[in-house]
Amino acid sequence: MRARADTVIVQSFTYTTADGKKLPLRNILARFRPELPERVLYLTHWDSRPVSESASTEAEKKMPVPARMTEHRASVSSSRSATS
Repeated sequence: MRARADTVIVQSFTYTTADGKKLPLRNILARFRPELPERVLYLTHWDSRPVSESASTEAEKKMPVPARMTEHRASVSSSRSATS
Protein backbone atom coordinates (compact mmCIF):
# COMPACT_ATOMS: atom_id res chain seq x y z
CA MET A 1 0.00 0.00 0.00
CA ARG A 2 2.84 2.41 0.79
CA ALA A 3 4.11 2.06 -2.78
CA ARG A 4 0.80 3.31 -4.24
CA ALA A 5 -0.77 5.66 -1.69
CA ASP A 6 0.14 9.31 -1.11
CA THR A 7 -0.17 8.81 2.64
CA VAL A 8 -0.41 5.71 4.84
CA ILE A 9 -1.25 6.03 8.52
CA VAL A 10 -1.01 3.05 10.88
CA GLN A 11 -2.80 3.36 14.21
CA SER A 12 -1.50 0.61 16.51
CA PHE A 13 -3.15 -0.06 19.86
CA THR A 14 -3.72 -2.80 22.42
CA TYR A 15 -7.21 -3.93 23.37
CA THR A 16 -7.79 -5.61 26.73
CA THR A 17 -10.53 -8.25 26.69
CA ALA A 18 -13.02 -8.82 29.52
CA ASP A 19 -10.83 -11.65 30.85
CA GLY A 20 -7.67 -9.52 30.77
CA LYS A 21 -6.05 -10.78 27.56
CA LYS A 22 -4.12 -8.18 25.57
CA LEU A 23 -4.78 -8.10 21.83
CA PRO A 24 -2.51 -6.04 19.56
CA LEU A 25 -4.67 -4.34 16.91
CA ARG A 26 -4.19 -1.73 14.21
CA ASN A 27 -6.11 0.48 11.85
CA ILE A 28 -4.56 1.28 8.47
CA LEU A 29 -5.63 4.39 6.58
CA ALA A 30 -4.44 5.33 3.10
CA ARG A 31 -4.97 8.46 1.04
CA PHE A 32 -4.83 8.51 -2.74
CA ARG A 33 -4.70 11.85 -4.58
CA PRO A 34 -5.97 13.94 -1.63
CA GLU A 35 -5.62 17.16 -3.65
CA LEU A 36 -8.63 16.28 -5.82
CA PRO A 37 -11.99 17.83 -4.83
CA GLU A 38 -13.92 14.71 -5.88
CA ARG A 39 -12.73 11.28 -4.78
CA VAL A 40 -14.05 7.86 -3.90
CA LEU A 41 -14.29 6.91 -0.25
CA TYR A 42 -13.57 3.21 0.10
CA LEU A 43 -13.73 1.65 3.56
CA THR A 44 -12.77 -1.89 4.39
CA HIS A 45 -13.12 -3.50 7.78
CA TRP A 46 -11.40 -6.77 8.62
CA ASP A 47 -13.08 -8.18 11.68
CA SER A 48 -12.23 -11.14 13.85
CA ARG A 49 -13.09 -11.81 17.46
CA PRO A 50 -11.30 -13.88 20.12
CA VAL A 51 -14.61 -15.45 21.29
CA SER A 52 -18.03 -16.08 19.81
CA GLU A 53 -20.53 -14.74 22.35
CA SER A 54 -23.56 -15.54 20.19
CA ALA A 55 -22.69 -19.21 19.53
CA SER A 56 -25.23 -21.85 20.53
CA THR A 57 -23.04 -23.99 22.83
CA GLU A 58 -20.61 -23.09 25.59
CA ALA A 59 -17.77 -24.85 23.74
CA GLU A 60 -18.44 -22.83 20.58
CA LYS A 61 -18.60 -19.58 22.58
CA LYS A 62 -14.94 -20.10 23.55
CA MET A 63 -13.86 -20.43 19.92
CA PRO A 64 -12.54 -17.44 17.96
CA VAL A 65 -14.68 -15.98 15.20
CA PRO A 66 -12.97 -16.27 11.81
CA ALA A 67 -12.03 -12.97 10.22
CA ARG A 68 -14.30 -11.48 7.62
CA MET A 69 -14.04 -8.37 5.52
CA THR A 70 -16.81 -5.84 4.96
CA GLU A 71 -16.54 -3.11 2.34
CA HIS A 72 -18.28 0.20 1.71
CA ARG A 73 -17.82 2.58 -1.20
CA ALA A 74 -19.17 6.10 -1.76
CA SER A 75 -18.37 9.04 -4.00
CA VAL A 76 -17.50 12.17 -2.06
CA SER A 77 -17.21 15.76 -3.13
CA SER A 78 -15.97 18.49 -0.87
CA SER A 79 -14.60 22.00 -0.98
CA ARG A 80 -12.55 21.22 2.15
CA SER A 81 -8.77 21.14 1.91
CA ALA A 82 -6.88 17.85 1.60
CA THR A 83 -5.85 18.04 5.24
CA SER A 84 -9.41 18.27 6.56
